[in-house]
Amino acid sequence: MEAKMTRVKTDKTDSYFIAQYGRTFFDGELYKPKPDVEKEIEVKLKILEDLQHQLTNLRNQRESLSHVPIPIKKLKENLEYYDELIEKIEKNIKELEKEIKELTKKNYQEEYKLLKSIPGISDRVIGVVIAMFGGFKRFKSVKKAASYAGLNPSPYESGASVKKSGSIKKMGNPYARKILYMAALSAIRFNKYCRELYERLVSKGKAKKLALVAVAHKLLRQAYGVLKNRRPFDENLCT
Repeated sequence: MEAKMTRVKTDKTDSYFIAQYGRTFFDGELYKPKPDVEKEIEVKLKILEDLQHQLTNLRNQRESLSHVPIPIKKLKENLEYYDELIEKIEKNIKELEKEIKELTKKNYQEEYKLLKSIPGISDRVIGVVIAMFGGFKRFKSVKKAASYAGLNPSPYESGASVKKSGSIKKMGNPYARKILYMAALSAIRFNKYCRELYERLVSKGKAKKLALVAVAHKLLRQAYGVLKNRRPFDENLCT
């Protein structure tokens, strides 16, 4: 259920919309603070995202600078400056990725092993599932988990005859949605069932971006399945 637009802002209306959010994503259960280790993983994931954003910007700036007609000596000095920054950030990213992996493996050994059994899943996705989804413990259905990440398409209807498939909702956790979408790019290479889904949708004329969103949703379902059933990924049970 989506909240309606309103210009009224009072404590009462704020409480109403917070309650609606809780009912939508957490099945009405009381809020429980995250364990400290989950908070730490989530913070590191967000720092990692910021570092990668900086890295992309620096690489683009360096590429643009390499085409500027300035004296060779000055150009070399500027490029070396960018190279040093890029190298430093790349090193920080690798260290942070290692820390996230170690935190999940040490504190969630069983969950890590179960999730790692899914072909094509990355340590970053595992970190997201553990820290942002709480290992799906607060979600009673995979539909709720997908809605939290904004991976459920919303229907579009106009009048009595015009119906469209709609678009992906922008509710929920945008970072989790982004990581799962990026993970879909790997899943279509290494995960047989994700690849088959992607190829089937594209062959039917679906846009590649929408097909990847569907793959991200399937990857989430696979992660949900192994953790809820406490069983490693089994391709014979995968549909």
